[in-house]
Amino acid sequence: MIAPLIYTGWTRKIIQDLKFNEQLHNANALLTHIQPYYQNSRVDVLLPVPLHKTRLLERGYNQAEEIATALSLLLNIPIDRCSLKRVKATQAQSGLSLNKRHKNIQKAFEYTPQQQYKSVALIDDIITTGSTMTEICKVLKKSGVQQIQVWSLARALKHD
Repeated sequence: MIAPLIYTGWTRKIIQDLKFNEQLHNANALLTHIQPYYQNSRVDVLLPVPLHKTRLLERGYNQAEEIATALSLLLNIPIDRCSLKRVKATQAQSGLSLNKRHKNIQKAFEYTPQQQYKSVALIDDIITTGSTMTEICKVLKKSGVQQIQVWSLARALKHD
């Protein structure tokens, strides 16, 4: 896992503005400074954590996809926006206990790659408990992905 920042203070404010207030330029601003953390990783493709279609319609954009787009340009790694899908509309993970987070996200994802990748980087804004990434990793492993890296902007030291 690569998560260079701690989700607190100004980092939390910038990421929340990216996620909830359409401050999409915040992805580029942060990644310009933390790009070296990702540079030596070798992966075939970037896979942004998908939003369910209803949440995507509500928000109008996927912050993980915005981060993946910026990383793709900085690191010259392609993005696959189609193979990983969120097929179950889940409750927002924030505010849920660890146990409820695991249950909430079960069977929420499907992976149907258009080409077989050996090594992928999953992209998201923050990692809290790791429940979402754990669930996606299970799906990717079942489909034959050999190496999975988890990349995010920040890591929460504790969850709500």
